[in-house]
Amino acid sequence: MQDFLSLSRLELLNFEGNKISEFSLQQQQTSSQKNLPKLQQLILSHNQLISFPPNVSMLISLVCLKLDHNSLKFFLLPPSESDSQPSFALPHLEELWLNHNQLTCLSPVDVGRSFPLLKILKLDENPQLADFPDSFFSQTQLTILTYINTQLTQKTLSLLPSFQLFEERRQVHANKALTLTTL
Repeated sequence: MQDFLSLSRLELLNFEGNKISEFSLQQQQTSSQKNLPKLQQLILSHNQLISFPPNVSMLISLVCLKLDHNSLKFFLLPPSESDSQPSFALPHLEELWLNHNQLTCLSPVDVGRSFPLLKILKLDENPQLADFPDSFFSQTQLTILTYINTQLTQKTLSLLPSFQLFEERRQVHANKALTLTTL
């Protein structure tokens, strides 16, 4: 399964519905040669993953990561070992699909440094998910958050210190979309 790592121009990798229970990337032998340097979308939807793929952060150009319809229980990022570098980073990631899993918690650690451009976070159908770290509002560019059939509510989210910042970004996003549709 590792043969695809040498495809240097690959932009989309779709492993949807393949009964994958573990996903791992092997690093290339030389540090100058990066794995899948142009990969923008990784789709691991409808599989049997129980943990977040640990070395997916090697995919430095990733814009969209779809992990929906799996069996993920935790979305925990490892703590950073230094103040200058996060332990896990997808600096271009804009979309993260975690809906239809079994999530009980989300990692508050280094969210801003790990996903500074995150705009879309899908959490629907995680019935045990009750806590949402404020850092997703304060340290990212989040404008779309879906959380149907979770224990999260508008009221609990609005109590978070940075919720107003999220609301302002969401309103700007809605206004831009409205402007584009009326042109």
